[in-house]
Amino acid sequence: MSKTLILARHAEAEFDAITDAARRLTAKGQACAIKLGFELAKRVPAVDLAIVSAAARTQETYSLAAQSLPVAAYERSADLYNASVGELLASVAELAPELDTVLFVGHEPTISGAGSVLTSQPAPADALAFGIPTGTALVLAMPAGWQGPGDLLEVIYTH
Repeated sequence: MSKTLILARHAEAEFDAITDAARRLTAKGQACAIKLGFELAKRVPAVDLAIVSAAARTQETYSLAAQSLPVAAYERSADLYNASVGELLASVAELAPELDTVLFVGHEPTISGAGSVLTSQPAPADALAFGIPTGTALVLAMPAGWQGPGDLLEVIYTH
């Protein structure tokens, strides 16, 4: 049985916060986060685990998206804020085998970089190498056991 991995970049954030981690979503970002949850809910019945960067903009993106997307368990991750692609890939490889659908909400270039490495198709991997816009999610089918590569099923854009 394949697993579903969702790698999402936070929605559009303001630029004038005291620290980068404190940046909040703009009004457009809030609307995109709500749309992201709605679009994901049309594609997956539920998320077993959401792992979300500790930054304000990712927390807010998740909170708004989760209004229409059932999530069984949530983890706030300080490590995901500055995670490298390799660190995110290691987190995916360490996911418990009983989980079927996992959502990561993080930052660029880590999200698109991990998506590029995890997809077995060369054309989508090449496209992801250039990054993804805010409020975008990559939906991948992963092998049982979470050991990649997988197949990029869809890129969900919210604006």
